Amino acid sequence: MAITGISGYIGRELARSFECDDDVERVVGIDVVPPPDPPVQKLEYHQRSVEEPFADLFVDADVDYAAHLAFILNPIRDIRKMERVNLDGTRNFFDACEKAKTRVVMVVTSATAYGALPDNPLPLFEGCPLRATQDFTYAWHKRLQEELCYDFARRNPETALIVARPAVVMGPNMDNWMSRLLDQPSVMAPLGHNPPLQFIHEEDVVRALFRLLKMESTGVYNLGADGVLLMSEVALMAGKPMRRIPYSLLRVMAGIFWRLGLKRFGEAPAGWLPFVSYPWVVSNYKIKAEAMFSFRYDSAETLKSFLDARRAAAAASLKS
Repeated sequence: MAITGISGYIGRELARSFECDDDVERVVGIDVVPPPDPPVQKLEYHQRSVEEPFADLFVDADVDYAAHLAFILNPIRDIRKMERVNLDGTRNFFDACEKAKTRVVMVVTSATAYGALPDNPLPLFEGCPLRATQDFTYAWHKRLQEELCYDFARRNPETALIVARPAVVMGPNMDNWMSRLLDQPSVMAPLGHNPPLQFIHEEDVVRALFRLLKMESTGVYNLGADGVLLMSEVALMAGKPMRRIPYSLLRVMAGIFWRLGLKRFGEAPAGWLPFVSYPWVVSNYKIKAEAMFSFRYDSAETLKSFLDARRAAAAASLKS
């Protein structure tokens, strides 16, 4: 088993899932930083960047299963760095899988690849077109990453290729654009927009990835919990006031904040605003039907687990 991005929460927990798996002798982990705690005794960690070829590691370990999780949003102003990690890294991953003749290959992309548009169907099924644009580099790179997946599939029809598209991942250990948005004193949102938002719990992501790998599935699978929350409901659960600002003005503000490096709406270019303006909810029917997968948390429970952990950490900090 090989996992790129082993030091992230999902990578570490996926590695732990294979600790008691007799089919896996060792877990080859690749990341630029060591895991904060060695996740498994089977781990063979390599401090490498996916920007550079690493086929030698896969060939030497005779990798049968491989999961590609390495991907970055930051550094937000170094687009070339993002291209090297996100796109060249995916090419290097597929090169390693081809040379090692890996049987089961997984790439974790994102539901953001669908794009957030006012005419998106509710929900989005796996066959819906990917319409993310270059305005939001993260989503655009996820879309391009999927094109690399299909190129690999055409070259290697005998390989089981799994593409997983998670919705917004939340939970006690998550630190992403949504979690940081909710860390702000108030939630700024486009006036006249109140889109449904869908989450998936970090534990359910790990369980789903493990299930798909062990089933040696082939195809694309959406990963999104049952139920949705309106943007206003998310703010209410977080106990944060909403500041409604006209879309055009908010877009200008977001662009200025981003160029100045301010954290308030400075996470990415203003192109991510559609994702808090329009729907991009995915269907989870396929993974339930084909993998017999059951989600332990719905969207509301997922968000609550994140908020409860944040509040507990804040209370502990005050006591100390």
